[in-house]
Amino acid sequence: MRTVSRQEWWEAEVQPNGAVLGCRGLSYTRDEGGYWKENPQDDCLIIEADVHIGANCTIHRGGWRPMHISEGCRIGAQVNIGHNVVLGENVLVAPQATIAGSATVGKNVTIWQGAMIHQRVRIGRGAVIGQGAVVRVDVPAGAVVKPQRSTIIMPEPDYDEEWPPGC
Repeated sequence: MRTVSRQEWWEAEVQPNGAVLGCRGLSYTRDEGGYWKENPQDDCLIIEADVHIGANCTIHRGGWRPMHISEGCRIGAQVNIGHNVVLGENVLVAPQATIAGSATVGKNVTIWQGAMIHQRVRIGRGAVIGQGAVVRVDVPAGAVVKPQRSTIIMPEPDYDEEWPPGC
């Protein structure tokens, strides 16, 4: 990981660890003819002091407000953070998490590996987002979001064979 002091970017920059900082976000609307038209991504990316950014992260710049990573944040490898996102102080984002555009993450939030935060979602101070959770609605301060329990789907066993398999 690399520690970054407060900096502001208006153009994309690739870090030595492969992280891409300040690139344009994925923001499109259809024109009258039904073709995709890119929305402007003209704002900046602000990274405050004592921020660690892991390898191969993609952190976009802002479109209608600055993309802001506050002091003390820790961002693991292969994290994707969309345009206009605001991360409060001391947020931990574990590897391979995704935070979609215009989400707001409060102070002291923990987002575990593989979690997905949908666009425009607000996560309250001190919340914990569990590994693999998909967050589509606002999360109140101090809440814990657990991923849905897995369901195992297999064919009916053939009781003429050894069951369970491999035992």
